Amino acid sequence: MRFCRWKTRSSSLEAETGVVCGYRRSGRLIPLPKPHLRKIALGHSADAEACWRRGDRRFHWHVLDRPPQKGWPDASFAAAGLVHDTFAARVSPRGLVSALVAYLRSAGNVRIVEGIEAETIDPVANRIIFHGSESVTFGHCIVSAGHRSFSLLQGVSPPLKHPLGQPVKGQAALLKADVDPSLPVIFLNGLYVVAHEGGHVAVGSTSEDVFDDPSSTDSQLDGAHRARPGSGAGLGPGSRRRTLGGIAAEGDRPRSNGRRPSRSRPSDRAHRWFQR
Repeated sequence: MRFCRWKTRSSSLEAETGVVCGYRRSGRLIPLPKPHLRKIALGHSADAEACWRRGDRRFHWHVLDRPPQKGWPDASFAAAGLVHDTFAARVSPRGLVSALVAYLRSAGNVRIVEGIEAETIDPVANRIIFHGSESVTFGHCIVSAGHRSFSLLQGVSPPLKHPLGQPVKGQAALLKADVDPSLPVIFLNGLYVVAHEGGHVAVGSTSEDVFDDPSSTDSQLDGAHRARPGSGAGLGPGSRRRTLGGIAAEGDRPRSNGRRPSRSRPSDRAHRWFQR
């Protein structure tokens, strides 16, 4: 369970950079709106008891009758009870990325070049060609370009019948609310409600295959906000949405059309890793 190391790694990163990552093993609550979902959850609970172990540490998939804290989530979403998953954790996306950037900028063996776009990868010459014909050679290459990774990977893959993936738009809202940041994440029907430090709660995100503007917000975000499982007493009557400089629009993210590994190796060159 490599996730078990995240607390140590995030603490080390924070100490070296002075940037807060916002990591917390908060756990996760999954409302069960229908009886058959509870039966499935009980099966998962038994699997977790057998498999979620690391040394003396154990994690659980408890099946509960009611929320541990009233209103988080609202009881109307949990007619058949809910799951309390103690393995899940959360992190502040902006905080973590900012910490990683700060660490890399201070590293003596790292060169950062910004404002250029990779067009193709030459796997024979171990070279990346950028827009404008500039290029750089590499020993190992990690492709991490969001949905643009698919076209780069397509160029070094055998002929395929279908594209590797596509962009998907996501919209999320950041709410101002007086909520305990240690509360578990809530998850239901693809929607997350995440309590963060500083009196903020993130709600999202949508998943849109068809869209015109990846950076805009629209009625789909309003629908996600209204449907949030923590919309009762857990958020309090004074909660309100804030865009905070455009943070409500996530933009377009990659979605694979087949398997969805976080990492994979091209079969012909096992020494290269590609982030998908």
